[in-house]
Amino acid sequence: MLNTVPSPSLTVDGQIAPLVGFTGERFDFGSGEQDVIALLAGNGSSVRIPVDLAIRAPTGDDFIVTMNGEQLTGPGHSLQFSNESCFAFSGNAIGSDGTLSRVEFVFEIGTGDSVFKLNGNRAIVTGLLGRNTFRQVQYLLAQHPDVDTLVLQNINGSDDDRINVETGRLVREAGLTTVVPANGHIYSGGVDFFAAGVTRIVEPGGVVGVHAWCCTPDSRTADELAVNDPAHNSLIAYLQEMLGHDLGRDFYFFTIQSAPADGIHEMTDRELAQYLLTE
Repeated sequence: MLNTVPSPSLTVDGQIAPLVGFTGERFDFGSGEQDVIALLAGNGSSVRIPVDLAIRAPTGDDFIVTMNGEQLTGPGHSLQFSNESCFAFSGNAIGSDGTLSRVEFVFEIGTGDSVFKLNGNRAIVTGLLGRNTFRQVQYLLAQHPDVDTLVLQNINGSDDDRINVETGRLVREAGLTTVVPANGHIYSGGVDFFAAGVTRIVEPGGVVGVHAWCCTPDSRTADELAVNDPAHNSLIAYLQEMLGHDLGRDFYFFTIQSAPADGIHEMTDRELAQYLLTE
C-alpha cells in the first residue's frame, strides 16, 4: 500500500525530473480513444502506459518511454494501485542499442473525470472538472501547442474550486478561446472555466448555468454569507482576472444570487452578453 504521495516526478536511470504534464483518463491522441497514463517530465522525457482504469491494471506488456528524442520500449513492468487515485510504477525500457533504462514513479491521479478529445486545432472537453483537468491542460499545452480552442461540450461543474481556478489561469495564459457549442451545456465550475477564455463564445442553443457554491466549513452556502465575508475572495479575485475588476465582481455576486446551491439558473442571452461574451 502507498501511504504517501511525493511531489509528482519521473525517475529515469536514477535521474529525477519534475512532471509538467499528466493525463490519467481517456484521451484521444489522434489514433483513437484509449485509457492511458501519460506523463511528461520537465527534462523532455515522457512515458505512456496503456492501462484499463476500470480494473486498474496494465493493458498488454509494453509501455513507451521517450528520452533524449529516442523512443524506448518497456517489455515488462509493474503498476500498483493503492486506492482509486494513487499508483506506483516501475519497469525497464530497452533502447535501440539494447541498453536498459530503469523507469519509476509514484503518482496521484487526482479528482474529476474530465476527458479531452482532439479535433484539429480544437480540444473537446466533457466531464467533471478537477485536479485531473489541471494536469490534462498542462499536457495539452505542452504536447499540442497548435490547439487554440476548448469546446466545452458537457461540463456539470467542478469538484475542487481551488484547483479549477488554477486550471483557468493556465487557459488564460495560453490565450485559448472557449466555446459552448449549440448542443453543449456548462454548469457551476464549468462556467468559471469558460470565463478563462480570451475569446468566449456561446453558440445559439448552448446552455450556461450558474448558482451559489457550497459549502463553507460550517456548511453555509455562498448566498448565506455576508458580502464582505473573506470566503468570497478567491473566486472574486479569479473572475476579476478573467473579466475585469468591476465586471468580475459583479458577475460573481450575480452567480451566487441567481440560484441556490441545489438549484441552477440558465443564463439568458442578455445576461450572457452583459457578463461573459466577447463577441
